[in-house]
Amino acid sequence: MKYIVLLPAMLLSAALFSQKVTYDLGEPYKLPKKHRDLGFIGTEKNGYSQLSLRMGDDIVVQTLNKNYAPVSEQSVDISEVGKGFVSDNFIQLKNNYYWYYSTWNREEQREYLHYRPFDLKNNRFSSQDQTIIKANKLSGTTIATGFYQFGVSNKYAFNVSADSSKMLVTYRLKPLEKKDKYNKDKIGFNVFDHNMKKLWSNEMTMPYTEAEMDNADFEIASNGTVYMLAKVYEPKEEVKGKDKRKVPDYHYELFMIGKNSVKPEILKLDLDGKFIRSSVLNEDSKGNLVLGGYYSKNRNSYGSDGAFILKIEFEDNDISAIRKYFYEFPVALLKQFESKRTQKKMEKKEKKNKEKTGDDDIEASNLVLREIKFDKDGTTTIVGEEYYSITVCTTDSKGNTSCRTTYYYQDIIAMKVDDKGKIVWANKIPKNQAGGGGTGGMSFHYHKYKGEDYFFYLDNVKNINLPLTAVPAAHRDGAGGFLTMVKIDKSGKMTKQSVFDSRELKIRVIPVRFESVSDNKILTRVYAKKKKSRVLSLKFS
Repeated sequence: MKYIVLLPAMLLSAALFSQKVTYDLGEPYKLPKKHRDLGFIGTEKNGYSQLSLRMGDDIVVQTLNKNYAPVSEQSVDISEVGKGFVSDNFIQLKNNYYWYYSTWNREEQREYLHYRPFDLKNNRFSSQDQTIIKANKLSGTTIATGFYQFGVSNKYAFNVSADSSKMLVTYRLKPLEKKDKYNKDKIGFNVFDHNMKKLWSNEMTMPYTEAEMDNADFEIASNGTVYMLAKVYEPKEEVKGKDKRKVPDYHYELFMIGKNSVKPEILKLDLDGKFIRSSVLNEDSKGNLVLGGYYSKNRNSYGSDGAFILKIEFEDNDISAIRKYFYEFPVALLKQFESKRTQKKMEKKEKKNKEKTGDDDIEASNLVLREIKFDKDGTTTIVGEEYYSITVCTTDSKGNTSCRTTYYYQDIIAMKVDDKGKIVWANKIPKNQAGGGGTGGMSFHYHKYKGEDYFFYLDNVKNINLPLTAVPAAHRDGAGGFLTMVKIDKSGKMTKQSVFDSRELKIRVIPVRFESVSDNKILTRVYAKKKKSRVLSLKFS
């Protein structure tokens, strides 16, 4: 890997940061009783508001002043919607904000998707709802995603183009056949512009049965073109015992779908026989379509050998080139911040694999893709986190069984590649978090500022000056912790800073709920004493 720049992870003091990050805490306030937090909305210019929802009742808009204290409160009556609705999403399209919710009409056997605009200048919702989709009974297997995501309905999926000018809403109709080997999915595609004008809609039957394909991802380009990534399985072979085939029993296809398409235009993607562990479909800053993720060369492995990028370039809306790159993780990178015992095991496996196959097949274990970001200079940053859970069940003398699950959010692996397929840098950020309540205050928030990469997470104070040879001390979720910031500059140099001690401030922080509301600001709601909340602001200067 001659193009790799693998730099020592020197952990330096905050004084060496080229950009300074400061924090502010707003005045304590309470959410309305029995309301669910929907998050923040607004801009630096017009100010921010806290949104809260009570099903079948109202949405409360608490307008915040410059010190992030509520100065006014507006209740939007939604009682006419009834209690049977589902809050699907809150999405920003250009400078417009919309709340989406769905309802079910039992008499018509029909699902409706509605939206209500939010007036950003006056910090209030419109009194008029609009219905944008009338669909027959849905199967409820899609997952909602979006620019601002505050809820998942499992009915509709929302995808916003890179320039936030277009939105794709997809849904899956109730299967005609109960068995996967006979049923072909029928999916509804609906495309809107940033003013919620419907550009086109189409319900299309997939070319394969459910048993033959999985819906892997959706994407809408800034020009309105819709893409769907499909994982298509090869005809089954009878394999006795352990499956030792060296190539996958599946391949990936890209479906291109338009307003008048009767069936999708299909492009088969060649990924050189790699086993894809996770992937995401995106549009980069130049309008190219990018499939990125992690791969393994081992069928029966749960690890990842490296990252991959498959880029489809366009000229006058036609494909001009397809480029693919594979970036194997350096062994030195994977060994960083591991115990001596683990390093010895890795070296033993490395030696064994080299003798057997000629390849030092060391993998990153349990690596989950978290982010793919594109910069204007053509570089791409791929960010993953080592995540897994362990469930232990015990049975007492009376035969009663109880189970306990522990969730582990560990090292972050970040890699930046340029537009010519070369690795600019690769870094491993040491992190060792564990807890029994789901994500909680674990995992991290990723933010880009002036071409540099920032990672925020809660950590044990013992890890502030962690040397390369040491294993990070465990941080237990719910035990306070220091909010830690790691910066990776343009050359790949990594520095680390403790922002504050959450126990001293007497607040509970959840980094995965941080919102990058602008290039230089992050907002989140933290939990304070007596069931009160405070707004935490992180500002880059």
